[in-house]
Amino acid sequence: MSNTWPIAADLQVFLQGSGFTINMDEAAQFGLQRAMDSAVEQFEKDTGWLPFLGAPTTLLFDPPGPDKCGISAYFGINTVGGSRRLSLGLGLLTLTSLSVWITPTDPVGEILTLGQHFWLKPDNFAFYNKPATSIEFAIPQYGPPQSIQVIGTFGRMLTPTAAVTQAVLTAAAIICAPKFSVGVSSGLLDWKEGEQEEKYAGSGSSGPFAHEVALWRKQYDATVRAYRSTAIF
Repeated sequence: MSNTWPIAADLQVFLQGSGFTINMDEAAQFGLQRAMDSAVEQFEKDTGWLPFLGAPTTLLFDPPGPDKCGISAYFGINTVGGSRRLSLGLGLLTLTSLSVWITPTDPVGEILTLGQHFWLKPDNFAFYNKPATSIEFAIPQYGPPQSIQVIGTFGRMLTPTAAVTQAVLTAAAIICAPKFSVGVSSGLLDWKEGEQEEKYAGSGSSGPFAHEVALWRKQYDATVRAYRSTAIF
């Protein structure tokens, strides 16, 4: 299984298997890939995971807590923080390093040790094939804004499951359904790409593929429900 999202060629195979006849000229290829990109974007939005597939990233966070830009008696600079739990706002699949007190004059900061200075939460997240969504520190954290640096792979999963792949293909197929000729119809229904527009018969809400489109929507919605984020960020 690929560790990336499906592409236009995958969508073409999916549509042809459902009865669509596609003339893969340049406009059609562009349209398929655009539909695929839109489907991925919609799936990430609907599930609440952005990104959904893991990507190596370096992110900066404010120290968690109620204190907002107070003057530190010890460091003489604006600090925030005061709490131990940092909500990430996205999934963390693998951790490379975590540093605190990152500043323009000290881009390295203080590197903390997992299991000694902090823990990834919820407990046993990897066992349930889910990402971590927060970090619990051993002591309350203080520091300048954007002074906690987390380097790792952020996302919901590293490789799309068969269900996830199917979901984004069905979402893209729904987008494409009104744009291509249908083998069972003798004509075309409403393809419009840029300045070009043609009229086809047979794939509207009452056309021969209305049942398939409705089924695709049910399959897509079921997968979204299964993977929707329930984390409190």
